[in-house]
Amino acid sequence: MAAKKLKKLRLSRNLRQLRLATYLRIPTKQYQRYELGLSDLPESVLTKLAEFFDVPVEYFLND
Repeated sequence: MAAKKLKKLRLSRNLRQLRLATYLRIPTKQYQRYELGLSDLPESVLTKLAEFFDVPVEYFLND
């Protein structure tokens, strides 16, 4: 569920995956894996994404 919410937030703000990967200081491929749900989002990444999008971490965790 976090993957879908992440993609929805990114698209709603007209951002590219590269922009978020750069912000998170991770390779774009790794960011893509998060968005596709192929890799779990570590707590540190969830925290940074919540900060970036100005949402609580729970947003990504709740259905």
